Amino acid sequence: MIKKDDIRKLAALSRLALTPEEEERFTHEAQAILAYVGKLGELDLEGVHPRTHAHEVANVFAEDEIRDSDAHEHARLVEQFPDAKDDYLRVKNVFE
Repeated sequence: MIKKDDIRKLAALSRLALTPEEEERFTHEAQAILAYVGKLGELDLEGVHPRTHAHEVANVFAEDEIRDSDAHEHARLVEQFPDAKDDYLRVKNVFE
């Protein structure tokens, strides 16, 4: 059972300033949520397989391969970059 003290602790951890009316409302809402979750626990799930997605999902992997176009694209990028040295692209510092 959720109490107002629990809501106050959560609000303090979340750095929220709740009015007494909000504490009351959130206490009732949290109790309703927990009651609903309790009802879900009563469901007969025998034969139901756990899923993370509604549809079957399989990982699709592509082989890592170097293509001739990659080297050409890199050379073209280095040529067009405003501040390049050798094969490296020089950029401004992000952090001071």
